[in-house]
Amino acid sequence: MFTPLPGYPTKHRNKNFETIDWVGPEYYLPGGIEFPASNFGWGGFDSGYGQISQSGDYRVEVQFSNYGAVQTVLLVVFVVATGLEVAGSTDLSDEVFRLSLMGV
Repeated sequence: MFTPLPGYPTKHRNKNFETIDWVGPEYYLPGGIEFPASNFGWGGFDSGYGQISQSGDYRVEVQFSNYGAVQTVLLVVFVVATGLEVAGSTDLSDEVFRLSLMGV
């Protein structure tokens, strides 16, 4: 689940730009959670940036699987204290992450 911030979506030159608050999943899957560009009605992502969760316990990275624009990215969550990826089946539904994504 995600919520766009006020003032988004917007354009950056000829690209779409969106900043959202993303609520983590109830059941985290190792390797990341798929997040498709179609969530925004886009054809693909060009870039993406994650941040530390509001609690400060976790951080999210946007990972790309290929060169160029991709239709789906992975949101991979790490524990701030250890730098390790969150264990499978961890409940992150109380965690809110800020993401900024650019695409077409």
